Amino acid sequence: INNIMIYNDLTKIRNAYAAKHEQVILPYSKLTFNVIKVISKKGYTGEVKKDKDKDNNREYIKVNLKYNEGVPFIHLLKIISKPGQRIYIESRNLRKYRQGFGDIIISTSKGIMTGEEAKKNKLGGEIICEVF
Repeated sequence: INNIMIYNDLTKIRNAYAAKHEQVILPYSKLTFNVIKVISKKGYTGEVKKDKDKDNNREYIKVNLKYNEGVPFIHLLKIISKPGQRIYIESRNLRKYRQGFGDIIISTSKGIMTGEEAKKNKLGGEIICEVF
């Protein structure tokens, strides 16, 4: 991953959940958008939309956060691979994460996907984060 924004954006999501916000607005980046789309597809967040600010023509991502009776759907959003220490995994080493209750998000040669999808497609890659 060559984009440092993803680390800030995941932290903003974590903080927004901690502060019980209904949504969070993030600056648009293709990587962030794709990672959050995968997280959303697994049901950890509500709707994710890419939009454009009419005034200054900047793109942004609007993420609706999801709660179950006040409890955030995301209990843990942990960044694994960091700019100073990249963490890679081969497809044969991919296992069920947290007994199938959580997911790892991986950047593969075929795009961003969960560890489960990567294993099915026999793909390894850089572990971006874990979600539980």
